[in-house]
This record gives sequence, structure tokens and C-alpha cells, in this order.
Amino acid sequence: METMNNNEEAKANLWGSLAAELEMQCGDVLSLDDNSIHHLEEEEDELLPLCRRLSSNGGGAAAAAPPSQGSNVNIMNNNHPASAAPIAAHAASTDNNNPSDWKAAAIDSSNSNSLNQFQSTQLFAQSQQQQQHMNLHHPYPNNIVMLRPTASSSSTKTSILKDWIVTKKIHREIKEATYNGTAATTNGSSNEAGRMSKFQKEYIVKCVKAAHLLVGKLEQVETTTTNNTKKQLQGGTTNEELFIPTPRDIDQDGISIIENVQSGEVVDVEFNVYRSSTFNWDVHGDGDDVDATNNKKSNSSSTTTTSNDNGKLGSMLGALGKLFYVLFTEGESVPIVDVDDYTPVSTKTTSSRKRKVKSSSSSSRGESSSHKHTAKDSKAKKKSREEDAIMDILLNFAMPGDSDREDDYIIESMRKGNLPLHLCRFVSDLLYSSRVLEKDDGGFGDGNGGSNPHHHQDSIFTSIADVHSDLKQMFDFPDAFLYGTVNSRWEIVFGSNHVFGREKEMQLLMTAVRRIESLNIDDKSNQQRPNHPPQQQRMKEVVIISGRAGTGKSLLVQEMRKPLQAQGWIFLRCKFEKKIGDPEPLSVIALGFDEFFASCISLCSNDVTAVKNAPPGTQSCCPDGCCSRNICHKLEGLIGWIGLTTLSRLMPSLRRILKDVYPSRNFNGEEGLDTNNVRGPNGEHLFVTLLDVLSQLRPVLFFTDDLQFAGDASLALLNDLVNKVGSTVGETRSSLLFVGAHRTVDTESNPLLMKMLTQYEASDVINTTQIDLCGFELESLNEMVSDALCLPRRKTRSLAEVVHQKTLGIPLFVVEFLDALLTEKLLIHNSATGWGWDVDSIDLKKISSGVAALLACKLEQLPSQVLSAVKILSVLGSHIDRGVLEVVKKYDGSDGSTLIPSLYTAQREGLLDIAGPTFTFMHETIKLAAFNLIQVADRIPMMLRIVACLLPHCKQHEKETDAYLFTTVDIINIIGSQAVSKNLGQSRVFAQLNLNAGKKSTNFRTALDYFEAGISFLQGDYWNDQYELTLSLFEAAATANYSGGRHDQVAIQTNKIFSMARSFEDKFKSYCLYINVLAIGNMEKAMEQLYHLLKSLGEDIKPNTINAPMAMVDFSSLKQMLGGARKDVLLQLPPMTDRNKLMAMKLMAMLVLYYNQQMTHLSGYFSCKMIRMSIQHGHCEDTVFALSVFACSTMNFLGDTNEAASLAKCALSMSRLYNSEQLIPRIYSRIYGGVLCFTQPMATSLPPMLKACRIAFARGTSEQSIFNTMIYVVRSLQSGKKIPLLLDEVKAFALKHNQLNHMGILQLFLAPVYKFLSSLSGITFDPSTLLPQLAVAPIHDVVQTALAKKETVYVRLAVVLGLGESLFLRDFANAYKIMTRYPKLFQMLDDRQQLRITEFEVTFIGGLLSFYWARETREPQWIQRGMNALAAFEDWSKLSPWDSLHRYHLLKAELHHSQGDTIRAIESFDAAIANTKKHHQYSYEAIACEWAAHFYDSIGNNDKTKEMIQKSHDAYIKWGAVKKAEALIKLLQVVPSVIPSTMQNQNQPSMSFL
Repeated sequence: METMNNNEEAKANLWGSLAAELEMQCGDVLSLDDNSIHHLEEEEDELLPLCRRLSSNGGGAAAAAPPSQGSNVNIMNNNHPASAAPIAAHAASTDNNNPSDWKAAAIDSSNSNSLNQFQSTQLFAQSQQQQQHMNLHHPYPNNIVMLRPTASSSSTKTSILKDWIVTKKIHREIKEATYNGTAATTNGSSNEAGRMSKFQKEYIVKCVKAAHLLVGKLEQVETTTTNNTKKQLQGGTTNEELFIPTPRDIDQDGISIIENVQSGEVVDVEFNVYRSSTFNWDVHGDGDDVDATNNKKSNSSSTTTTSNDNGKLGSMLGALGKLFYVLFTEGESVPIVDVDDYTPVSTKTTSSRKRKVKSSSSSSRGESSSHKHTAKDSKAKKKSREEDAIMDILLNFAMPGDSDREDDYIIESMRKGNLPLHLCRFVSDLLYSSRVLEKDDGGFGDGNGGSNPHHHQDSIFTSIADVHSDLKQMFDFPDAFLYGTVNSRWEIVFGSNHVFGREKEMQLLMTAVRRIESLNIDDKSNQQRPNHPPQQQRMKEVVIISGRAGTGKSLLVQEMRKPLQAQGWIFLRCKFEKKIGDPEPLSVIALGFDEFFASCISLCSNDVTAVKNAPPGTQSCCPDGCCSRNICHKLEGLIGWIGLTTLSRLMPSLRRILKDVYPSRNFNGEEGLDTNNVRGPNGEHLFVTLLDVLSQLRPVLFFTDDLQFAGDASLALLNDLVNKVGSTVGETRSSLLFVGAHRTVDTESNPLLMKMLTQYEASDVINTTQIDLCGFELESLNEMVSDALCLPRRKTRSLAEVVHQKTLGIPLFVVEFLDALLTEKLLIHNSATGWGWDVDSIDLKKISSGVAALLACKLEQLPSQVLSAVKILSVLGSHIDRGVLEVVKKYDGSDGSTLIPSLYTAQREGLLDIAGPTFTFMHETIKLAAFNLIQVADRIPMMLRIVACLLPHCKQHEKETDAYLFTTVDIINIIGSQAVSKNLGQSRVFAQLNLNAGKKSTNFRTALDYFEAGISFLQGDYWNDQYELTLSLFEAAATANYSGGRHDQVAIQTNKIFSMARSFEDKFKSYCLYINVLAIGNMEKAMEQLYHLLKSLGEDIKPNTINAPMAMVDFSSLKQMLGGARKDVLLQLPPMTDRNKLMAMKLMAMLVLYYNQQMTHLSGYFSCKMIRMSIQHGHCEDTVFALSVFACSTMNFLGDTNEAASLAKCALSMSRLYNSEQLIPRIYSRIYGGVLCFTQPMATSLPPMLKACRIAFARGTSEQSIFNTMIYVVRSLQSGKKIPLLLDEVKAFALKHNQLNHMGILQLFLAPVYKFLSSLSGITFDPSTLLPQLAVAPIHDVVQTALAKKETVYVRLAVVLGLGESLFLRDFANAYKIMTRYPKLFQMLDDRQQLRITEFEVTFIGGLLSFYWARETREPQWIQRGMNALAAFEDWSKLSPWDSLHRYHLLKAELHHSQGDTIRAIESFDAAIANTKKHHQYSYEAIACEWAAHFYDSIGNNDKTKEMIQKSHDAYIKWGAVKKAEALIKLLQVVPSVIPSTMQNQNQPSMSFL
């Protein structure tokens, strides 16, 4: 009852408000009773005066008193009848003070067709003054002939669009007020339709249909006008009087909506005015229409689209955009920016400024008095200014730098009304297209003839047909294209509604179906006639579908299955497979029948029990007699029980039916079986009879797929079925349609199939329909892609064009290609904007091998010149520069003028891709096929002539000639050493070119191929005759093998060099390679070899005599020598020239690297020795390396961070003297990862370190790639890099190291890192891959393995990772085990002086755990350790506040917590959290909030505990530690009852919060 009263009050308030508005307009007091309200919902004509008033004044008036019970006052007075409202409205739109400007006959208010009569009345202007007045105020000046007559009808009603919009709005508001808006809204839905009320959704659907009808008329006009123009250009004439709308006609007052009276459906849209065909669409200046007769100076002979054409289209699109905005927003005026504050986008700055937006109708509603102008001329002037600027404002409202147009205010404004996003984008795109077409001559230029990259070309409408297509998709498939509610379309779905691009083929199939059905009707009608003549054998229907694999042959037939089965057809399908021989031809065909009998079991299971004991033919569970029982009885009568059981052996489902229908029969033997009615001994006869019976009961479509794989016996059986089924003349005819599908190419290998198909074509009794399927046309493919992505076709056109090029439009390849784009993230779904892609990136993707095979078949069909050009290109390679083609085009003595044009012809055939100067085969298969078309005897002479053309351009030291060099060497290696074995000079040149190409190659695997090919070209006694070339090739090949992890080949090639090289210096590079390989398995032996070589060079060093104190003295001495500006002396040193000293520097650099892995003082000692040697003998590349290591030693051993940073920067300066890329992996990890990361934000050091990793992998330097990987991953963890990104990088590193056979770093470092990150994030790799398998090992096993290999650095990293994992998971028991098991790693916490900033992570974790155990155990050593860590971070936070200050505050908070100082603890926790937020340190923000939560829990503050848990959860999510966050959030449920615990594992069940 209360709800009803609320509804009544809502209606009374609404209608009282409307009454007050009408009173102000008409001077009469209105009141309405309930009956009036009900009738007004039914009779829209009575609402027109209210609509007009509401439209003109916005509906904002004081509410009138609610209607009293029983009151019944007329809604209109005699001066303003309801039916005359449109006349008053038109008068008001012209001039409220001069209603005589438009003459109208008095219309009786009782006449229901008065509106139609009004529209058919001719209206003329009375004077020139009135005409001029109309020009200012009415949308149809100058050229109006008459209002368009509308035929009256009792079933339809016509409304001016402006009235119709407001009427519908009132209806919706009444209905929503009646139901309080609750019944019409879908609660809890997140889609577009769910946010709209039921009644708003109904209105939107009507509006879309009206818009679709309107644009459809415009499209017809555009097409007809074009055709008439063509006739006139061809000298023809047209007397057709055509109404041609202009943009001024696209207006609320210029369009009428015709509705069905009963259903309320929109049935048509009409223009209120019409003109003769002398009018055009052109709009100039202020937008007035221009008579075509005044513009006949035309270049009408030109058919090229001009900027004037684009301007016309842009004006029309702009008018449609404005109209549709008003239509969909229920009469809201288009939002504009105040012209006084408007600044064009081109003059806007990137600074933030407020954008003043208002409705153009706001002044009439009195919302902003500052924008009112009382004078008419002021209004007109301002309106003109607004018209000029509105498009700029609407479409360029996003500030510079905005990446998308979805932030345009036009979309935001419409979205406020809960309108679907697709609809908002549609209107925005219309306005955007208008702006672009009018200003940029078509939307694809910059105004100066260039391209404009800022235009969103997929958003531009290029024709009225595009607009019509968008609206048609919205109307036909609203869930996908209007509301966007189809599964959210996070995955691509193909063919959800129908088969695309196969309409003609489907029609051919359905025509064959209709012929069979029509014959059945004729047979039935003949049988009903008395004395009907005997039936003659009728035509059989056979449909043969051919096409290449993937063209959708099977899908085409399957599409017919459902509708035909609904009409009573039986669908039988069998599919042949590619097998050797044809052992059982009946089994494949039997499968199709077995599928049918299986369906009979499911359909008749409820009825077969009731009828199984009935006599044959007396009962059936199916109305047409086509049930399993009836079929069995008919078959038994024709082939006997033995024949029936024979069939059942091939069809298990039939056997089940027989057992049910004949439960008393014996299926194990033939005793007692009736064999009198068996008519045929062979299986073929049984199948013919079975198919005959089925096709007499119902029409049958028998589909055989992949006929090309059918054997001879199977084809013979199919031929019998086609020829014999239905051949017997009787009362009942068979209705059978045979459909066969085969692959075009493979059919040629099956001569019997080809013969059978030829016979069908020639037969007089078989009506054969041939259907040849090929790839989709572009438009059909675009339709398919549009449907799959739920995007308008104009938006997917660019994608469809690339997909068509890459797939030839073949459906299977299209689906595979789009799936590949999805996998490779070239096609990305965004919840806000839908699917997106980059056409340029997709264009670079290679085509599939299947498409390539099809394209390769085209080669022999090419013209001879084109084929010759493609052959030449196949010799040159897969990616060829145009410059190379210009060089070789005259290789055969011709002028070569046809080469380049012929290649462009091949591009149009889809064989090549030409991007700028580069010519590329679409696939390697095409290149290989083209090369194989060259006669074998002609190949080598042809290639040698091409090489001769290229050799002069292969200069070693000119980088721009690399394209010539690599192309030449690739051809040389195809020729091979055997072809030139008798020409020693040529062989030597070819070997040298391979060496040059290998040295220039950026990929060591490719380089190795070149070096090995070069060795193969060496002839005769090459170690003596070609010593330098031979030595260089073997050294280069050994280096490339080392980089590729092929250590056995390194040993072979270095031993060859040791035996053949002439001097120690010639063997030196090979010694270094050999020692590096030796160090992988035996580090001690490798270092022995290094000391032995150093002794040979005059550097006799005894490592056992060098202890740590000696090294420290050497460090301090050299630091003092290079202190301050004195280190600049290193930059002024001359280059080192002594060969022995250069080799000694190289050997000592290797010792530094090996000792660095063992973390001993000798690493720093040798770096000092190298620097001293450089000061004495000059600098070299190894000097830079030594200086970077000494900078690290200064920080690690001396603790002087400032001096270390100064040395590191000096090393960077010295590295620029060499400009050598190979230095980067050697020094960046030490300079940025070991020094500068502690004096600047650590995250800023990651990019140079990653660059060092990439170069190390590219150059194949194993020891540097390992070291750089470790440093980069550790610093990424410490800087708080997001876990998913870091895991991706770890996966990539693991793949690289696995390829290089670096098992040490995989097992001892990357696997523990993966385990740590996975435990926090829940992200796991494929269990079958190496890393997850290695990660199973516990930390203790990893540490023991590292100790056995003397890899001390791995020991420390593994322990810290295990301790960090325990800290984050709060597994304090395991943390305690680690710290007590490896005490030496943490003993530095006992002495503040031993703590170094390079150990800041161990110090931080150890300090936190020490404070925790101090509270739990009350043992004094723990509090002292924690205070030492705190003191260290107090100093380090001054050096590196970005990465140390939050750690300092968190340690300080834990100290106060341990001391019971609550106030200071809270202050420190807040400071730690604030600092982590400031620097976006999500991992440390999470841990700070989590430890703060435990603190607040310990003091009983549950509210703060919950708050901190939530903040910690959010930070963990941002970091990527989802698994940890999910575990943490569960604690919110037990916060009030938490109890502190002592060193327990949180992963175990416990009532404790801790």
C-alpha cells in the first residue's frame, strides 16, 4: 500500500510540474485525474503541447498541486487545441511574435488525422521581407518548395521528430516513476544493458531503428545521385525528380517518425520537405544551401574525389552526429565549450587548464545568467560563432598527449545518461569524421599533402554506407554491437551467427534441397488423383563441393544440418581419412548410419518400451513412422534377419536397437533365423537397401567428406548408393541428396574419383551441382572479423586487409592467424576500449606454411619475365635491399629494366612483400619453390655471374656495404667449395669473405656458420700458403664455438692451433679460450695455467704469499695515489703498446674474474696490480675493467662510498676512449650494479645493467653473461621490481643460459629466485621445463652444491634468498635455522665496523629478524645485532635515501616496538610507510604495513590492525605477490582474537595472527 501511495505521489508531482509549465505557456490552469494520465499514455497526440513546452523550457518549473480525487479538467482550452500544437510549434520556431509567417488551415481538434492534413498543406512565403526573416530563423530558407505530403493511415501515426523525442521521454519518465525504477533495472549487472532501465532500452532500440531508416534513405539518395551523374556524363538524360536532402534538412523539425499505432514500432522515417534534383549537398560558408544551377561551372568530367566531395560528406556526417546526439539523449542539446574560453587544440599547451563545458540550451533554462543575451542580433552572432567552433571543441577536447579519443567530452557527456559505450563512440566518430573530412581533405592528410599520423583512421566514416552499416549491425545484433554484452568477448569467437561469405554457395545447396522437396509434393499430389499415371524415374541430386584445405567445405554443409533436421530431414555424414590401403570400405560409411541410429535411441528411448511388442507396422513412436522399430521391421522384410544382423555388426547403435525391439531373438548364432527374405549376399546391397528405406521415410542428406582419401572399394560402394538408391519404381519414392566434398589438389592423385565425378556430370539421370570454394573476398572477411571482435566493419577494415593478404582469405588460415596474433599479443583486448591492434606490426608477421604452399603453386602461372625476376630474387636471399637488385640486374648482359617492375607484379600476386627499399619473400617456402624452378645445370653459373656483379661492392670496412657482403657470402656458400675447388684464387677470396662476414655478424651462431664455411674453402697446404687467413678462421671458429657452449669443438680447434701456430703470441687467444673452458670444470687447474702463462710473460706471482692485510695495504696505497683529482692522470696516459704487457693484463683480468666468484681479497689485489702496470706502461681496455673492479673493492673493503663512486665515473670516462661495445658487459655490472646503485636510485641502474646482459648474450661471452645476470636480477629484487615482469625476465635468462649450457647459474641462482618469486606470487612455469624442476631442491642442498664447486657467490645469494622468503612468509622457524646453520654469513652483524653498504639487504633482513627474536627470547645479543643494523642504515640513508631511508625507519620502528615505546614506534612506522609510498617501493611498503599490523595487534588496536593489513594487501597486489596477499587478507577475519606466537610457521594452522 505504501508503494502504491509513493507511485501516486510521483505521478502527481510529475504531472503537476507539467501543468504548471503549460499554464505559463497558455495562461490556463490544468489538472489531471488518474484517467487522464492513463489516456495520455495511450494517446501521444494529446502530449504534443506539453512536449513543445518541455522542449523549449527544459521542464524546470515549480510543481503544481497534485490532482484532487475525481477532478476532471480539460487539458487544453479552446484557443490551443491539442491537434493544433504542431502549427504553434512551427510558428514558435520561426518567430514567436509573428505566427503569420507560416499559414495553416484551422484544424478540427477532433480529427485524428489532423497532423497529416497539416503536413500536406502547401505553405508559401508572403513577401520578400518574410523570406529574409525566414532565412535567419528557420532551417529551410530560400529553397523550400512544400512540406512533404504524407499519406494518412489508420494503422500508423506520424510525428515530427522533435515532438516524438519529448513524447517518448515523458512516457519513459511516467513508467519509471510508476514503477519507482526498480522493476526495469537489472540489479548487479556490469554490462551496458544492465545499467539502463527497461524503458530506456526500449527507447534506444527504437532510436537505432529510426536512425537506420534515415541513413538508409540518405544512402539511397547518394547511390541514385551517383548513378544519375554517371548517366549525364555518358550523354544520357534523366527525368527523375529526386528529393536530395542537405545537411540543413538533418534536423529535429525537418524529419518525421512514422509509427505503428498498435505496436509502437518505428516503421518509416520521412523528410518534411522535398526539393527538385537541381539541389546538391554542398554547404558553403555559414552552411546555407546553394542551388546547383548557380554552380554549373564544373569539371564534372572528372571522376576523381575532390576536397569538395569530402567537404560535402563531412557536412552531412556532422549534421547526423548532432541529430543523433539529440535523438539518443532524449532531446539534450549538444554540449559545447563556451566560445569565449575556447582555444583551438593547435594552440593549447600541455599545462592543465579547466575546460568550461555547458549545454547549448542552458541559457533557455536559466542555468547561467552570464551567457544570456537578450538582443536577437547578439544571439545570432553568438550562434554563428558557436557553429564555427563546435566541431573543433567536440572532437579535439582531449588535451595534448592523450593516447585515445575515448576521453572526448562528447562520449563522457553521453555516458552520463547511461548510454551504451558503442553508441557513444558511434556519435563521437561521426563528429570526428566530419571535422577531419572538412579540414583535412579526406582525413588522411596533414593539409599539405602529407599523411597525418594523429588521425584515428579506423574511426573515420568514409561514406554514408559506413554509417548505415554501423547502424544495421547495432539493430541486427544489439548484444554485440550496441550493448557490447556478448561474453565480454575476451576471446575471439568465430561464426557465432552464420557462415560468412558463402551466401551464393548456400543458395546453390538450398536450391538442390528445394528441387527434392518440390518433387515430393508433386508425387503426393499425383497419388491423390484417381487413375494417376505410373511414376517415372526422376532425377537424382548430387552436389560436389571442391576446394583447398581450410576453405570451409565441411562447415558449409554442417551449416545446413540444423535447419534441415528441423524440417524433418535425416543427416548422414561419413568422413574418409588418409590411410594406406582401403581394408574395410564399409566401416567408414557405416559410421554415418550408426550416428543416425544413436540419435534414434535418444529420441525414442521414452516410447520404445510402449511399442516394442506391437505388431509390425501397427504402431510407431514417431508421427511420420521414421522410428527405429518401424525401420527395423521394414529392413527385416527386405533383407531378412541375417542381413539385419550383418548391418548391426558394423553399427553398434543398430545392434542395441535390435536387442530392444527383438529381445527374444538369438544374436549369437543363425539357428532359428528366417532367411527366406534375404535378397542379396553382399554388403553393398545391404547399404543400398538401408539407405533406400530411410530416404522413403524422410528426405536424406548423405554427406561424404574428404573423398580424395577414399579407396577404390569405398568409391565403388558410394557409386552404387548414388546410382541404385531410388531406382526401383514403386508407390513410395526415395528423397535423397548426395553431397560430396574433396580437396582440389589431392583429387588429381585419385583417378577413380575423377572418373566418377566426370560420369556424374555427363549423366542424364543425375543433376550435378558443382560448388568450388576459395578464400573469402575482402568484404566477407571483414564481416567475419567484425563479428568475431564485436567491432564495426569500418574499424576492422584495416585489420581485415592485412589478414586477407597473409591468409588469402582461407577461413582456416584466418582463424589460425588471428589466434597467433592473440598469442603474440599483437591483438590485445582492453576492457574499456575493446580489441586493439597495430597494423604495421601485424604486417611484419610472416604467413603460415599452408598459405605459402598455396602461393608457391602460383609461380609457374606467372609471366616469364615475372618468374625470371622471382628466380633471381630467390638466389639473392629472403630479404634483399633494392640497391643489391640494381647491381645485379644486368648479370646476364641484358639492360635489366624489367627486373624491378616484375617484382612489383609478384608483390600484387601475394608472393613478395615490399617495405621501403627491402624486398622480402612472404615465406621461405615460396623462396625455395622459386629456386627449385631454376634448372640444376644453370644454377651455379647463374650464381657465379651474380657474385661477380656483387664482389666490387664487398669492401670490408664500409658499413653501408654490409648488405652486399652478406648477400654475396650467402650465395657463395650455396655454391659450395666443391664447385670452385680447382680455382685456388677464387677459393681464397671466398674464404676471406666468409671471415669478414663472420666478424661483422651480430649473432655468434651465424658467425660460426660463416667461419666454418670459410674453413671449407681453404685449399691445399693452407697452414703454410695462407697462414694468416687460416689462423684467423680457426681462432674465430673456436671463439664462436665457446660462445655457443660447444666446448668439445673448442678443444679440437685450439689443439689444432697449438700444433700449427708459429709463435706464443699467435697461440695466445687460443690459450685464453682453453683456460676459460677448463675453468668451467676445474677452477684451480685453470688458475694454475694462468700463473704459468704469466710467468712466461715475465710476471712471476706467488698467490700463496698474498694475504688479506697485504691486499688492504695495497688498496689503501692506491686509493691515496688516485684520490681526488689525481685520478685524472689515468685519462692522460698513453695507450699501452708492449705486447707482453697487453697479454699479461688480459691474463690478470681473467684471474680477477675467477677470484671475484670466490669473493676473496685477491680479486681486488690483481685489479690494483693492473692499474699500477697501466700507470707505468699505458692504458688499454683491461685498464678500464681493472678500474671498475677497484671501485667495487674500495666500497667493499675500505667502505669509502664517495671515492668508489668517483672511481666508477672515471672508469666510465675512460671507456669512452675505446668506444668498444665489448667493454660494456665487463664494466657496467660493476660500475652500476656494484657502486652507483648505492649513490642513486637503484631502479635507475637497471637499464644499463640490462643492456650489459643483452650484449653479453649477443657476443657469447659466457663468464660475463653469467655475472651480469646475477647482478641484474639481485638489484631488480632489491629495487622492488614488479614480480610478474621480473619472472618474465628470469624465464628469458633461463632459456638463454640453458642454450649456452650454463647449468651452474640455472641450478644455484635462477632456480632459487624462481622459487622465491613463485612462493609470493603464485605464478608457476610449465612443470616440464627445467627451472621448476631445479627449484624443488631445498636451500641447504643448493648451498652444499655451491660450496663443493667453490662458488662462494652462489652460497651467499642462496642463503639470502632463503632468508628473504622466510621473512616475507613469516616463517621465523626456518629463518632461525638458516641464520644458525650459516653463522659466518651473519657474524658481521656483531660488529658495526664490518657492515658494508653492499651487504645492505643481509643487514636489513638480519636486523628485522634480530628485533623480532629480541622480543621473543629476551636474549641481549639479538637487540645488539638489531641496533648495529640500525646504526648502519642511519649512515647509509644519507648516501642513498631512495633505497635506505624506509629500511632505516622500519628498523627504528622495530627497535621502539622491542623497547615498548609505542609513540615513537608509531611515528617510525608511519615514516617508513610514507617513504615507501613516495618512492613507489611496493614490496617494502607491503612489508612495512604488515609489520605495523603486527605491532598494532600487539597493543590491541584492532582498527589500525585491519587498516594496516588492508594496506599491506593492496601493496602486495601492486607488487605482484598475489598469493601472499590472498593469505594475508584472510587474517582480517581473525583480527579480534589474535594471540602473539613464538617463531612458528604461519603457513601451519594456528589461531595466532603472527
